[in-house]
Amino acid sequence: MVHKMTKKPLKNTKDFDIALEKPKIVYVTDVFTNKKIKRSEARDTRNGWALATDCIKLSSSGRYFSKHDPNVVKDFSTKEYIDKKRASSIIIGGNLNNPVYAYTIYPIGDLPLVRHRSVFYAIKSEKLAKELGFEEDLFGGYFYNPKNTRALPSPIAYKPFKLPKFRSSSKSQRIKFGAESPSFKITEGKRYSFGIELETSAGAVPNYIAKDLNVECVYDGSIRDDDGKKRMGGEYVTGVLRGDAGMRHLYKITNELSKRCLINNTCSVHVHVGGVDFNKEMIVMLWKINQILEEELFAMMPPSRLTREHCKKMKHINFDLKKKGVSYDVLIDKYFNQIFKIISLGREPSATVNKRFNHPAGHSCGYNTSTPRYWWINFVPAMFNLKGLENYTIEFRQHSATLNFTKIKNWALIVFGIVYVAENHQELIASSKSMTIEEMLKLAYPSKWKYLSDYVDSRKELFASAPVNSMNEKVEYTVDRAKGSSDKTLRQTIWA
Repeated sequence: MVHKMTKKPLKNTKDFDIALEKPKIVYVTDVFTNKKIKRSEARDTRNGWALATDCIKLSSSGRYFSKHDPNVVKDFSTKEYIDKKRASSIIIGGNLNNPVYAYTIYPIGDLPLVRHRSVFYAIKSEKLAKELGFEEDLFGGYFYNPKNTRALPSPIAYKPFKLPKFRSSSKSQRIKFGAESPSFKITEGKRYSFGIELETSAGAVPNYIAKDLNVECVYDGSIRDDDGKKRMGGEYVTGVLRGDAGMRHLYKITNELSKRCLINNTCSVHVHVGGVDFNKEMIVMLWKINQILEEELFAMMPPSRLTREHCKKMKHINFDLKKKGVSYDVLIDKYFNQIFKIISLGREPSATVNKRFNHPAGHSCGYNTSTPRYWWINFVPAMFNLKGLENYTIEFRQHSATLNFTKIKNWALIVFGIVYVAENHQELIASSKSMTIEEMLKLAYPSKWKYLSDYVDSRKELFASAPVNSMNEKVEYTVDRAKGSSDKTLRQTIWA
């Protein structure tokens, strides 16, 4: 049997009219304007319906907001609408008593801070803070209204921070941060890389300053407050610096630290020198020349440096590099192996104990002050691959605490000279039983040796026969804040 499919007829014309009827227009109320609007022309926002043409989609949340919504504001820099609840307040103008605030969705951690009526706000720039009449609290790390707030009387404890991120592939950025240099006039052509460690007893550098400095702040357990108990200060460790650009950037670093930090006799200055082939002969020559110069170098320093457990005198070796009947190469191997055994804490060179690997006791030698790592000259980073980075350096730990650029620059040039003579006058060192700093400087700096030699003599005279904690030594740890705050150019400080 075949069934026929038939269409069900409409019962009447009214049903036909309903089938053709246009859908009804649905209206909603705009929650912000209270007007009736078509549902098709509206958006469902967080607070209710709003006219679509008044709505924006926030990139921060992906939701729609009405421009009339009090929780929607414009970013002061991008001019884009942002969620006020997710934004940070920032001062962009006004005056001392009535700043004008705006909002931003971006992190404000690297901007200056203003303390206004006991509340901290970010401000657009250091320049704007000064234009509005705020003054900088150098010890507190923020700006304040001098009409109703006082600056702190002493520095706060240090605040750690990391090295800034700058494009290593950008030559201009590398020169700006002192990591690369087009000239080497200050060092008289010496192209050694260097890094400086500056220990402080108190004081902090704010983020908006730190982000433009090739330096990081870390904890150092050896630093104490003036009472010898509290650990207040941080150690400021520069990134790799080179040549005139490196010195120029170091000048910028020391200026900022001079304005904000304190130092005392528990602090010191360490200089790392790199860009050297630390082969067996170089290690032997460095050992011998520093052994010869040790007493005179200590004479340049405050007497308390002789008693510090973190810069002890080195172990002396009875060198005879001109021994009859024995080849020079055999003698170099003999003395290198002797040095290696001292530095490696008794280990002989082997397949696993050598320059390609970390020190047997770790990169810090367990922070054991009885190890050679804590001599005034540290051979550990020159002879072992610390932290697996293959960045070999020789570290000079002898200098007393200072934030004075001229002192640090002069000391860096002196130790560069020592490394240079060890690298380029090995026959002289091999045959010498004595050498003065002046003789070393004449070999290293044909043009400027007299300036550095006079500086050495002035330091020796200052501390000659001076007892520990004498007035001469106390003056050593006085920070010249006015000098640190000056706009004196690097050119004026090079040989002055």
